Amino acid sequence: MTALGDPHPFWAVLAAGLVLMPPKEPGALGLRAAHRVLGTLVGALAYEVWVSLVPGSVPAFLAMGVLLWLVMALSPRNYGYACVGITMLALLMTQELTPGVPPGALAGNRVLDTVVGGVVALAVLMILRPRRRVSAGESD
Repeated sequence: MTALGDPHPFWAVLAAGLVLMPPKEPGALGLRAAHRVLGTLVGALAYEVWVSLVPGSVPAFLAMGVLLWLVMALSPRNYGYACVGITMLALLMTQELTPGVPPGALAGNRVLDTVVGGVVALAVLMILRPRRRVSAGESD
């Protein structure tokens, strides 16, 4: 992502790392990757709607407080919904810290980084997942 000129390449690394965290249920890593990517996409779209309808820093800071509470409440229950809030929260914070960057560019970079991170995580899963052993009686 750095080679492509992405100003936030750590988002891709973060997405891959979060997807690869050991799950409570076996086989949940693929679902977590889907939740991460889809939640980020929905969160980025919601962020775009927010910035087009609600200008100013004060409403953004109030929204950040509400989103932080929602993320903490949703994360243990539904990772996909939490990713929507996480994305909006991260984009609102980044917007306040980089006021000269257009919101569309922030949202687009976030989605791209998350998709790349999700694909990398799935590739790692495919390479490292345990394979079923074939016994001598099952061979071709």
